[in-house]
Amino acid sequence: MSMSFLFANALTRCVLAENLTAWIGSARFHLHRNFTIGKWTWLPIPHLLAPMTPLRQIRLAILIVIFGLVLSGVTAFPLLHELNFLSKILAGAATDPSAHTGFVQWILRVREGLEETYKHYPFIAYGTDWLAFAHLMIAAFFVLPWRDPVRYAGVLWVGIFCSLMIFPLAFICGPIRGIPLWWSVIDCSFGVFCILPLWFALRKIRLISIET
Repeated sequence: MSMSFLFANALTRCVLAENLTAWIGSARFHLHRNFTIGKWTWLPIPHLLAPMTPLRQIRLAILIVIFGLVLSGVTAFPLLHELNFLSKILAGAATDPSAHTGFVQWILRVREGLEETYKHYPFIAYGTDWLAFAHLMIAAFFVLPWRDPVRYAGVLWVGIFCSLMIFPLAFICGPIRGIPLWWSVIDCSFGVFCILPLWFALRKIRLISIET
């Protein structure tokens, strides 16, 4: 992804990584035969979904996507403040990138680049403001399938397509922009995490359509 998106989500990703580990630990992975649809499915289904109706499960899955988009959008506004905060947590007062390695060095380098850019060319931040706005507007498109999943299931397919397009973007533009390979992999993982709830919702929508 673009450098501005990396700036926007540096802090968010550290928090989400810990939460994701806890979520995977509490999830059950089912391989079952769906005779109505006639296909094998493999889905991570947390225990909390069991007592929910299919409609509530669909809405919860879509709500997860909406929340992720809104969070990405909101955190794309105060980029430098977030990176300053994250840098203090990771490195304290030693904010020189050359004094560190790996992940910490990358975060400090990004912070330094953003700080210098804002100092001399503050109008560049206007571009990331539009990035934030775009995330919020994309989230708004998922409100319709949240209200009427069967009628607006096509929106979810578009969401899956966009998530898949993260992969070529990350692995083509990443090297061109000097993004480390391991960070591009992290970018791609967010596409996977978006596909999972969308695919889960589509499977449930298909079941509802067949039953009705």
